[in-house]
Amino acid sequence: MKNLAIVGLGIQGKHLLSEFSKISNVVGCTSTGKKENIWWLKKNYPNVSYSKNINELLKNESIDAIIIASPIKTHFDLSKQALKANKNIFVEKTIAENSIDAKKIISLAKQKKKTIFAGHIFLYHPVLNKLKQIHKNDSITYMKFSWMRTGSFNEDILLDLVSHFCSIMIELLGLPKKIKLLNFKKIVSSCDVISFQFDFINGQRCVIDINRISNFKKRSILIITKKNIFEWDDDSLYKFDKRKNSFKLMFNPQQRPLEIETKEFIRNLNCKPDYSNSDKAIKILNLIEKCRKLLK
Repeated sequence: MKNLAIVGLGIQGKHLLSEFSKISNVVGCTSTGKKENIWWLKKNYPNVSYSKNINELLKNESIDAIIIASPIKTHFDLSKQALKANKNIFVEKTIAENSIDAKKIISLAKQKKKTIFAGHIFLYHPVLNKLKQIHKNDSITYMKFSWMRTGSFNEDILLDLVSHFCSIMIELLGLPKKIKLLNFKKIVSSCDVISFQFDFINGQRCVIDINRISNFKKRSILIITKKNIFEWDDDSLYKFDKRKNSFKLMFNPQQRPLEIETKEFIRNLNCKPDYSNSDKAIKILNLIEKCRKLLK
């Protein structure tokens, strides 16, 4: 069983700790030191040691991999430190704030012959696999991505939220040929409402609409194919019944994407390093950077 250490005890760090603990041996954790998070760790995972200094984890030769679940702005430096200490790494999306730094990290991982794994969780969602199967026989022509929520104002909206939808879009349709900014508003932070339109070489169109100052939470994707209409609502897929003019549940996955993603990382640790995951991470960052240019 592999020995892991977690960097970051925020919401996602706790989720990752919980999931990885089922399939590996999480031996240590470090964070910014919020008392409530340290108390949570001691209460729920008393056997996981807490350290204020990441160097204590990096010097521990028994640790096979570092799981990085800290703010995005820290991903590059933490990844570099971990790889230089000859650790495999799992990095929550995005690997870095830009593609140049991401390529440096991936290059270092290859040089060290270590696994680097980007936590783009929707790439491991069973609903996405279902849509891939549908797309083979009934081509997708249009997708509308919508995310209404409140919060995450300290993170870059493109890296934190838009990147999720970009990962799905690229996996299904590839890279767009044209991008158009539809909406952009500063409310609480430098950007809280944003919309893009993406046009593809085969005529498909996607729209991404993010609002992180909404008074309710909802994440959905409308998918129109040549023959049918689907909606990916949270973790389930619905199909539109044209006779009854209503959506019916079509697919409700039994496995959670985080479960699949963490198992895939452990599988990678047991094999020769596979960099296909990080190659996808670079494509996502490249697309984000094209979107960012439209904001200037």
